[in-house]
Amino acid sequence: MITTFSGVVIRSCNSGESDRMITVLCAEYGKVTVLAKGARKTGSKFMSSASLYCYSTFTVQKEEEISFLREADAHNTFFGLHNSLPAIALAGYACAVCEDVATEDEGGMLMRLLLNTLFALSEGKKDIRIVKAAFELTVSCICGFLPDLSCCSICGGGISKESYLDVMNGTVICSDCKERLNGEKTANDGTASVICPITPTVITALRYIISADIKRIFSFSVGEDDLPMLEAVCEKYLLNHLERSFDALDFYKTVREV
Repeated sequence: MITTFSGVVIRSCNSGESDRMITVLCAEYGKVTVLAKGARKTGSKFMSSASLYCYSTFTVQKEEEISFLREADAHNTFFGLHNSLPAIALAGYACAVCEDVATEDEGGMLMRLLLNTLFALSEGKKDIRIVKAAFELTVSCICGFLPDLSCCSICGGGISKESYLDVMNGTVICSDCKERLNGEKTANDGTASVICPITPTVITALRYIISADIKRIFSFSVGEDDLPMLEAVCEKYLLNHLERSFDALDFYKTVREV
């Protein structure tokens, strides 16, 4: 069976003496694992298209349990990533997250998100912390963890000053209700609470991210005072809902510190 699809290489590993085993994220089939024979040979027609982060159109032939790459047309290698070590480290984290959450059925929204993330990082025009935060919160929403940020989940009132994000319940608690709770757990389903303070600026940014089209999720600004909080909240929200961490995230943080 021969299939043609467009996708992004989210994992690329050496196989044998000169081959590469790649994992491609595509809209139609989610995650697809493909063997690119001879991709590591000098002058191979697959050398570029089988590289990590490359967006290509792939023609694949499946034989029994293995899919072989027959043709590939590279559209974007996101070469600008290589101008910044933090950018390429964050791209690696984004690919690791997509590989973890993607299914083998459909990956349209996830691929759109990854393409826009790689483009933003390659262009280098947006603060890398905004790109990271918007990516993480949008992945959470795609995975079904859309937070309700409309009002306080306890009193139903509006949010006009510093409040709190109840991560596991995906809701907001105003400062008055939080004070009345006196540190009690807010989760009502037996789940341990993870409570993060958020400023009005941060909640405005969170609301923008979850309501914006994927191609515009990075089109906002946050002041330097609030940006670290936004980044921390979005990271905590994603990792707690996925119930795991990522080595690629640790590497990104190490690179950022340097």
